[in-house]
Amino acid sequence: MLWRVSTSFTLPIITRLSDGTYLSQLRGKRKNQQVAVRVIEYSIRDEDGISEVFALITNLLDPDEAPALELALNYSQQWHIELLFRLVNVDLRTPGGILRSRSP
Repeated sequence: MLWRVSTSFTLPIITRLSDGTYLSQLRGKRKNQQVAVRVIEYSIRDEDGISEVFALITNLLDPDEAPALELALNYSQQWHIELLFRLVNVDLRTPGGILRSRSP
């Protein structure tokens, strides 16, 4: 699993890993239940030099098995695909854009 969390969502640093990521814990459904996660934080600068910080969490805890850069690239590709699907659905709802099933 790989998903984005808000940078305002603070996760305790339990162990800092060699690739710059760190291990943390999320509380489960019960107070005494803990789930181990790996946190990947990175930023992207645009043409104006403005940087957006991304925070991803995953259950892939071994940095050798799943490098942080690879996971960040995978998340970026997934985000672009979701945007494309959204644009297609919006375009299909315009007059003359109905599929044979009459539903996007």
